[in-house]
Amino acid sequence: MTPSFSRTFLLALPFAALCLAGCEATPAPDYRIRLMPSAKESDSVAVPPDCPSWATTSIGDNENTITPQLGCAAARNLAAHVDRPEDLIEGKPLGKADGTLAASSMNNYRTGKTRALIDAKADAPTEQAPASTGTTP
Repeated sequence: MTPSFSRTFLLALPFAALCLAGCEATPAPDYRIRLMPSAKESDSVAVPPDCPSWATTSIGDNENTITPQLGCAAARNLAAHVDRPEDLIEGKPLGKADGTLAASSMNNYRTGKTRALIDAKADAPTEQAPASTGTTP
C-alpha cells in the first residue's frame, strides 16, 4: 500500500463516519401477535397487529427494499388461522405414533389403492333426474 493511499483513506474515515451519523435508521416494525384472554377464562384470542396502509408507504418506486406491509400481512393471516392461540407460545407435545396406520397408508400408496385427488377443473356434479321406466301411472 502506498503512503498516499493510506493517508487519504485515514482522512476519509472521519468524513464517512460523519455522513453515516446523519442517516436515520428506520426501526423494525413490530408485527408480534398478541394473546388476549377471551370471554371464557380458559381460552385466549390471537390479536393481529395493525398493518400500515399501502397508500402511505414511504418507500420509493426505485428503491430495492421490502415493503413493511408484506410481513404484517403474514402475521395477520397467521393470527386469523391459528386454531389454538396458545400454540403460538408453545406447541402441544407429540402423541404416540400409530405405526400400523402409517404402514398401511404406505402400502396402499405403493399398490395403487389410494383415491384420486379432486379435479379442480371438473364440472360440478349436477342433479340427475330419476330414470323413467317407460310406464305411466
